[in-house]
Amino acid sequence: MPEKIRSLYAEFESLELVARALDIDRRAAVKALAYAGIDIKDEIAKQWEAGSSLRELHEQHGSGCDTISRWIKSTGREVQPRNANRHCDEALIVETYLKTRSANRCALAAGVSWEKARNILRKRGMWEK
Repeated sequence: MPEKIRSLYAEFESLELVARALDIDRRAAVKALAYAGIDIKDEIAKQWEAGSSLRELHEQHGSGCDTISRWIKSTGREVQPRNANRHCDEALIVETYLKTRSANRCALAAGVSWEKARNILRKRGMWEK
C-alpha cells in the first residue's frame, strides 16, 4: 500500500488528487502520505521555497492558503503576510524632506505612499501632528 501511495504522489504531485484517487478526504490523505514516508508539509514548504505562491500551492493541493501557510511555518520556515511592511529607504525620505520640505516628493523618491513617508518623518521627529 505505501508503494501505491508514493506512486500516486509521484504521478500527481497534489494532495487533493491523491485524496481523490484513494477516495478519502485530504486529512486522511495527509496521514496516508505520512504512512508512505512522504511529509506533505515539507514537500509543500520546498515548493514554496522554490518560488510557488501560497495561492498556487492552494490550487495545486486543495488546502486553504491559511493551512498552507501554517504547514510551511510548521517546518521552521517564515512566511510573511502578504501585506507585510516592506522596507524602504528611510534615509532617502529624510534627505529628500530636508531638501524639499515635501512629503509627497519624499514618497515619490522612495516609491512609497504619502502616509508611509509621513509616518517615517514623524518617527524621526520631523513632522508635527
